[in-house]
Amino acid sequence: MPKKIKTPIAERRGLRGSMQLPDALCAMLVRADVEQTAGALARDLKTKKWQKNVPRSELPDCDLYTARLYPFEYHGHGWTTVVHRCAFDDLVAKRLSSVLKTRAVVVSYEDTSGAYDYIAFDSGKLAEAFHLTDWKEFHTLTPVEIAQVEERGVFGFAAQPYFCVSKVRKLDVADFKALSKKVRKQFAEHLDRLFDEFLRSQDAFLGFNIMDEPGREYFPLAEATDDEIVRIDVIE
Repeated sequence: MPKKIKTPIAERRGLRGSMQLPDALCAMLVRADVEQTAGALARDLKTKKWQKNVPRSELPDCDLYTARLYPFEYHGHGWTTVVHRCAFDDLVAKRLSSVLKTRAVVVSYEDTSGAYDYIAFDSGKLAEAFHLTDWKEFHTLTPVEIAQVEERGVFGFAAQPYFCVSKVRKLDVADFKALSKKVRKQFAEHLDRLFDEFLRSQDAFLGFNIMDEPGREYFPLAEATDDEIVRIDVIE
């Protein structure tokens, strides 16, 4: 049997693994290099504690309650990834997108409410948003609701319990509605595909070390070699 060849990190796009996670998480993707992204994030958060190029062996744990963020960049990708175990305001992405005049995306899962979200901005303007807390019915947002989502984000304004709106691509509404008919494994697979297709549409990649030891699971992929990572910073 031929040996399966691992796809290099530089060539990967979409979602690795599943959004069916054991804990809350938030990841922000910014279409800029790690120096630009981390600098803009540090300024936005008004923090002076910014460590650059931290060796993986010296990374502090990704504690559930500590406001500690990890911007990192993979070689071969135009995006910097910022991870944290708890969600932070998605309007941070909007501000960074505006300041850097680029795209920024927040992808999150909140385990208490069971909310799955992603929201993308381009130069501070809404590009696409997805929100799901109850998948019984897919809603088409009104222009007023879309404007409110753009202004307040999906965390600050859940216009409906299940919706997706896009200004950058044509959505297959029937495919989103079909999710409401799925349960258990079929639901998880369908949801993951929706997130995967969105990330691929942005030429972006996102993955987590879900099976790793607590505190280490949301760093750059354990399977990535050091030479596949440009650098990892820590912002507190």
